[in-house]
Amino acid sequence: MFWLCNNLASEKLIILFKTFPKMDHYQPISCDFYDELEARATLRRSCHIEFRNASGQVQTTEAVIKDLYIRSKVEYMLLSTGLEIRLDHLISVDGKPLPEAC
Repeated sequence: MFWLCNNLASEKLIILFKTFPKMDHYQPISCDFYDELEARATLRRSCHIEFRNASGQVQTTEAVIKDLYIRSKVEYMLLSTGLEIRLDHLISVDGKPLPEAC
């Protein structure tokens, strides 16, 4: 997604890109949302998960959250499908959007 901005003073066209978090910079998620993910993992019920892949494309999957863990100071979830998702790439879980970080 991008926006166009016309700077009338200099008559230049500026394109501003909406960027996603850098792959190497982790943005911690809300503590309350993390607690909800833990609860869903404990219940072992299938969840509808919407997230952004490494390219920034939105993807969805249906799976059980098998584990939540930290590797190299980045939080991940492991799904029953074998998929590993960085928590800061989540968009929503069971229709509940990821809130701002704590």
